Amino acid sequence: MRKHDPFFISTFIVNVKAMNALDIKKELHEYIETANENVLNAIYEILRASEGDNDFELSDEHKRILDERLKAYYTNPMDVITLEEMKAKYNKQ
Repeated sequence: MRKHDPFFISTFIVNVKAMNALDIKKELHEYIETANENVLNAIYEILRASEGDNDFELSDEHKRILDERLKAYYTNPMDVITLEEMKAKYNKQ
């Protein structure tokens, strides 16, 4: 898996929840040392935004959409696609 692939980044973000602070710092340091400029800019913007106003709230419409998606998932958790299927779908576009 390529370290700068967006799918790697999203997987890394999910896996961070299971890591302690020291492991997260080490992993981020290694990642940043090899990251390209676009990835560095994205990380920087995320960090900069997290320092600002954290009073962001989803609109009622967005909440409704998320609730529908969660309900669909909980109703049929096996109705999902693999990462490879998702990549193939978006690479066609």
